Amino acid sequence: MFQDPKVVAAVLANHGTIGVGSNLMKAQYLAEIIEETAHIAYVRDTLMAAHGKTAADLPQYGTAADARAAAE
Repeated sequence: MFQDPKVVAAVLANHGTIGVGSNLMKAQYLAEIIEETAHIAYVRDTLMAAHGKTAADLPQYGTAADARAAAE
């Protein structure tokens, strides 16, 4: 489906999501995770705008590997 076999999902602007899996259930699950994540991000951004906050006000998180690399 995608040129890079590690890519298993995509968001199509003004259309929706695509999930690729070994069966229909796995593909649907990926598409639903993307939709839920997008909804959470939209609600977060809407609430932040209502309270005069920006993305710069959000805490920055990363992986343990990122933390180790930053400490070196």
